[in-house]
Amino acid sequence: MANRPITMNKIRQILRGHFEVHGSKQLSKLTGVSRNTIKSYLRRFQETGMLFDEVNELSDEGLAQLILGPPSPLHQSDKLEVLLPLLPGIVKQLRKKGMTRQRLWEDNFEIA
Repeated sequence: MANRPITMNKIRQILRGHFEVHGSKQLSKLTGVSRNTIKSYLRRFQETGMLFDEVNELSDEGLAQLILGPPSPLHQSDKLEVLLPLLPGIVKQLRKKGMTRQRLWEDNFEIA
């Protein structure tokens, strides 16, 4: 399942396993996290230059910001506030003959 949130406990488990010299394949089996995700987290950790003990002392919020990056500027409720005013127009467009969600997306969000 894509984009499942990973708990800070699993991230700590990945980092601990990395320092116990487990490979990404073995860590993937132990934690149930994909190898690419593990490699990404380990790369981000190595870019910080911090030691495992320093990272292990961080709070969950601090670890999340370190490994996952800063929180997104739009929280779930903010996204909803942006989306709700757009819905009547989207529904109106989709009622037109021949209009699909794909076409509506392409018409409104053209890639330059």
